[in-house]
Order: sequence, then C-alpha cells, then structure tokens
Amino acid sequence: MKRIFVFLLLLQFTACRHQIEVKSLPSSAMISHKGVELGTTPVEITFWWYPFRSFPLEAELSGYRTMEFNAAQSLSTRLVMRDILHLQGRTLIGTETRNTHTIQLIREHGPAGTWSPKDASP
Repeated sequence: MKRIFVFLLLLQFTACRHQIEVKSLPSSAMISHKGVELGTTPVEITFWWYPFRSFPLEAELSGYRTMEFNAAQSLSTRLVMRDILHLQGRTLIGTETRNTHTIQLIREHGPAGTWSPKDASP
C-alpha cells in the first residue's frame, strides 16, 4: 500500500500532455503562444504541462482588443491525480480534450467618456 501511495505521489510531478479547445466570440480570432501562431478559433491545442508551468496564449482579431490568458490555470496536480485514479489515459496523453476556453473579445474603442451609443451596443 505504501508503494502505491509513493508511486501516485511521484506521478503528480511528472509532465502530462493536455489538449484544450479555444473558442472566441466572435470566432476566427488568431491564437498564438509566445509569438507563434497556433490557428484560428475554434482551435484544439495540445501542450505539455507540469506543475507550476504557465502556458500563456493570446487571442487577436482585427478591430478587437488583444486578450491574453493562461491556459495552464485550468490544470492542477489534483486534476491530474484524479485522472490517474480514474484511469483517464486518453485525457492524460492529450488525445481527448480536457477543457474548452471561450474568450469574449472586446471591440476597440476610445477612452472612457468618449464612447458613442453605437460603441456601447452589441
């Protein structure tokens, strides 16, 4: 029993491959990681994750503000341990989507107080 516990504890600190899906509203935003374009939304991205790693992504679309987010924030050693205990192998090796991130893009506009009623409408 002690060996199993130690084995599971060590597994928490190993890298796992994860697949996420990124969507945006409106769609067709370019998703990039550290300047490398990964595709336009909706897009599935696979990356290696290990504890305390960040995976910053940017969503860019002409006429909208660039949005940045960390895809690794939705992962934790607790989730990986749960997947190990529930034998979720396809999720751990990145062949099954783990999370879907939806990004709401905001239109470019002037500073506060300079908006027209048109700027505030959806």
